[in-house]
Amino acid sequence: MAEPRTKNFKPSELRCKCDFCKGEVENECDPYALRMLQKIRDEVGPLALTSAYRCARHPEEAKKASPGQHFKGVAFDIYVPWGVKRMQIVELALKLGAKGFGFANSFLHIDWRVSSEPVSWTYH
Repeated sequence: MAEPRTKNFKPSELRCKCDFCKGEVENECDPYALRMLQKIRDEVGPLALTSAYRCARHPEEAKKASPGQHFKGVAFDIYVPWGVKRMQIVELALKLGAKGFGFANSFLHIDWRVSSEPVSWTYH
């Protein structure tokens, strides 16, 4: 099966980057979530992804009781400092149906989880 693609994000950016699969596992990003990420990119300009799809053996996924949003292929962590661009991304992602938002000093997590209401959290 071919990896999901967009006009701006390379397959290497979307693959798991853990030490177990070393980027050799194809990304299993959800095509809808990837299209929404591309729409954000079209609106706000270049985005640097720090994490996209994660395999089940990725350290962050392995310590969870059940697979997380990255493993499900619907989550992306974007390097973006605090500021106007971050809020622009959040507002646009909400309009595009994103439901999960995680705020860290150096990145913003957005995801298209199955949820009735948006959820947010901060990373320490």
